Amino acid sequence: MAGLYIHTPFCTQKCSYCDFFSAPPIGNQLKTWHLLIQHNLELIATELSPEIDSIFFGGGTPSLLTPDQISKILASCYKLFPISTDAEISLEANPATLNNEILTGFHAAGINRLSIGVQSFDDNNLHLLERKHSVK
Repeated sequence: MAGLYIHTPFCTQKCSYCDFFSAPPIGNQLKTWHLLIQHNLELIATELSPEIDSIFFGGGTPSLLTPDQISKILASCYKLFPISTDAEISLEANPATLNNEILTGFHAAGINRLSIGVQSFDDNNLHLLERKHSVK
């Protein structure tokens, strides 16, 4: 069994404590990122195709992608790789990018696990960390 890690290098801002590769999107990058990912998945699938038991959208802030974009990427995964019927399909999310409609869309797209980057439940700490969400 194997897993796929799909990196989304975009964030609304670069947090001072973050060591991961990320930056605000430039121009249409966010609108077309899923196409590049789908192409890369096709290239990877020609070299290997183990059974996939985990797909992890990490970043950056993958929750900046739309549920439709996530759905298209996952459709490519299912087309190109044997995906386990009980595969864990995770998405890292920033609370500032979530609402009920988006969460419903991600679930409909196939996401069955969220990794929510809350960082703190103290507004003073959130401000210090330059997070855009509040405790509320």
